[in-house]
Amino acid sequence: SFADYVFTVENVGDVPASDATCEIALPEGTVVASLPDGVRYVNNALVWELDQLQPKSENSVSLNLQLNAVGQQPLELIVKNAHGDDSTCKAEVLVESIRDLQLTVVDPTAPA
Repeated sequence: SFADYVFTVENVGDVPASDATCEIALPEGTVVASLPDGVRYVNNALVWELDQLQPKSENSVSLNLQLNAVGQQPLELIVKNAHGDDSTCKAEVLVESIRDLQLTVVDPTAPA
């Protein structure tokens, strides 16, 4: 089923950050419910640009995702600035599979 994920990029520095590219690498088989404004799907990743992020401020993107593979699934956010420097944050989501099973017992009539 789908779940909401919030990815936040924060400028902890003392000067504005400009021309940053944010990329979230998605696990194989991930389904994206819809893309927020400015976010695009490129090579199994979600990408958006940050023109400028002021010091001590943040930018968040909310995504509704369905992770279809069972087990530990990595979600990795990579932010690259205009100078080629990057910062990476990785989280693992445990996806467990629960199947709905129905058991029907048919008890035949015993012979008389």
